[in-house]
Amino acid sequence: MSPSNHHQFFSRLRSYLTFTRNSHQEDQIRKKHERNYAAAICSMFAVATLAVSLSDYRWFWLHGGLCNSRYLGLNMFFSVGKLFVIRAPILWDPSAPMNDIYQFKPNDYIELTGCVDTRSILILRLMITFICLAIVSSTIGFLLDALGPMRYGLKFMRRHAFWHILSVILCTIVIGLCFYASELIYEIQDKTRSKIGTKIEVQFDIAYYLVVIANGLLMLAIACTLLRKYPTYEEEHFDRLIDDWSRREQPLFIERSLPATISTIPTSNEPPPDYYSEEDFLVVNQAIADYLGINGYTISCKEFCREANISINDSTDKKDQLEKKWTSVIRLQKKVMDLELKLQEALQEATTGGPTREKRSPTEWVPRPPEKFELKGHRDTVTHVVFHPTFDVIASSSEDATIKIWDYESGEHERTLKGHTAPVQDIAFDRTGKWLVSCSADLSVRLWDFQTFQCVKTMHGHDHNVSSVTFTPSGDHIISCSRDKTIKIWEVTTTFCIKTLVGHHEWVRMVRVYEDSTLLASSSVDHTIRIWSLPSGECKSELRGHDNVIECIAWAPDSAGCHIAEPIANGVTEVIYFCLNPI
Repeated sequence: MSPSNHHQFFSRLRSYLTFTRNSHQEDQIRKKHERNYAAAICSMFAVATLAVSLSDYRWFWLHGGLCNSRYLGLNMFFSVGKLFVIRAPILWDPSAPMNDIYQFKPNDYIELTGCVDTRSILILRLMITFICLAIVSSTIGFLLDALGPMRYGLKFMRRHAFWHILSVILCTIVIGLCFYASELIYEIQDKTRSKIGTKIEVQFDIAYYLVVIANGLLMLAIACTLLRKYPTYEEEHFDRLIDDWSRREQPLFIERSLPATISTIPTSNEPPPDYYSEEDFLVVNQAIADYLGINGYTISCKEFCREANISINDSTDKKDQLEKKWTSVIRLQKKVMDLELKLQEALQEATTGGPTREKRSPTEWVPRPPEKFELKGHRDTVTHVVFHPTFDVIASSSEDATIKIWDYESGEHERTLKGHTAPVQDIAFDRTGKWLVSCSADLSVRLWDFQTFQCVKTMHGHDHNVSSVTFTPSGDHIISCSRDKTIKIWEVTTTFCIKTLVGHHEWVRMVRVYEDSTLLASSSVDHTIRIWSLPSGECKSELRGHDNVIECIAWAPDSAGCHIAEPIANGVTEVIYFCLNPI
């Protein structure tokens, strides 16, 4: 490996390690804001409490029955065990039929006689299952709160306390099953009491109350999670941009300021600069003496030469040195002023997006960054933006199923129109700006009154995603196209579908009406453009030539016809331009 390649390799490796370290530090900072230690502590104690209750043998305290054990716990029913049925007479009523007494042996060391039956064993094992699930879900919630992962799904579940809520539901089910199991056990003890009048008692013990405490801790964890204020998506994006910007080694623009004025004539109290040498002083003094001598200031010239300790120059070769130095200083000052003006114009272009309109040609009237406003508010992809024909507002549609109205002079959000239940694909104003029409993936076309901002009509008829919508120039009809391969014409006053155009073989992506309302153009996924007669609904022509999906289409106005030309090579050097007439 050559020395240059070796140096390049290590420089790239150092840059990669620096970027990785900065990215890791940035992730750690964002995770620190996402971690919820209060909820993590509550869920940790809840997990410990549930585990202790599961291993404790004091769930139910029994008294007065035939059961040979004073306590019943869930740890006695972990194993499958063996269940036997013993038929025995009732001690206090020999004439009564025989009782079925269940004998359960979970292992070789424990034997429960007259304590449980098949139903109670099933309920107790369901309690074991739900407690285990609650421990797992609480552990997941604890890990999410303690680690603070940044993936969208995990972050969503953590911020909305999904796993803690699931644990509370499971603990509540366990508490309900405890009451049901206690009733079953009481029924068994009542049947097997030793004599009439014996008091039967079945009470909850320590393990039950541990589950109740765990449930309270999990509710506290839910409160800590839901009441905490998390940064929004816009705030997170802004913080990420700030971090990226702070890691930059060099700014985009390096400003160097020049002095506004340059003094060419020093004052009497100002000493000369230190970088003047003795020869420079001598040349300047000689030039002043020559200037005084040429202009007839003889006495002043002699006195100046005596004080400066120089001789009078009699030659005429260098009599104009002072004028040359003076004019050179003026030229330098003018050059500095020109450079200052160019610097100011460059700074103005960098901050305002380009030179002023007066100094630009019409071909340069293209917007340049930075933007005037950045409008934020949609939660998903923005699909379409249209200007209002009369007011200083714009409307935007988004895949978050909303339409937002903005004031583009102030950059403020004015209103949000809600009604669609799926992504809004396209919007359009009529010629007067009174009506706004929108189409969506929810298979509907909605008509909005832009004065009251209310949806006045909803049109259904398409069988698939409605991809584009527009008004006719007269405003009497609405044209929509859909993925169901059809184009529909709707009447604004009645909102009835008066005509359906069929001809495309695939998804119709966009429709646009010609300015005289006689022709309609549509583009499709089948690589074709169709021109339709709007009054009759017939397909006039089919334009082919694209090799892929045609997403958008637009009509050129009559005034633009002579400016649209197609170059065609004729031979080797000759190029002929044809003027295209509008259809």
